[in-house]
Amino acid sequence: MLGHFRCLVTVYSCFVIYHICAKAQISVSLICGCRSMITECKTLQHLSLSSNPKLGANDLRRLLISSSVDTTCQLTRIEFCGCGLVSPITADVFDALVRKLDHATPLTKLRLSCQKLSEADAASLRAVWTAQWQRRSSIVIGRETVTLSVNDENT
Repeated sequence: MLGHFRCLVTVYSCFVIYHICAKAQISVSLICGCRSMITECKTLQHLSLSSNPKLGANDLRRLLISSSVDTTCQLTRIEFCGCGLVSPITADVFDALVRKLDHATPLTKLRLSCQKLSEADAASLRAVWTAQWQRRSSIVIGRETVTLSVNDENT
């Protein structure tokens, strides 16, 4: 599926803002194609990978790094709910998030779920997001869900 999408985007220079891979049952090997899509599709702003339980912390980390390495990447929103992210969240994931937040086009929304979300992980997510967006931060942390966003995305 992702291979065909990447080919269409590359061959036809499609303008894609939002791509949903939710419930696509993406395997660990296919996340590589998704990371390639991020760098090849320069207009992609919102990516939903929700409901893909085979995807875990390392996949989220790779996705964040891929989107921060390419200076032209426009990805600002990621949905990673219902995936295989389990607490404790490693320092590598937090480092990748910081890296993407320092990008020319930083994340303005990250929705994720994390099984057994610890208070320490919730506090770390809150601290990383607030360090970037300060008073504009909007943070909603539930038992296993996290929504990090920006109150005013136009500035």
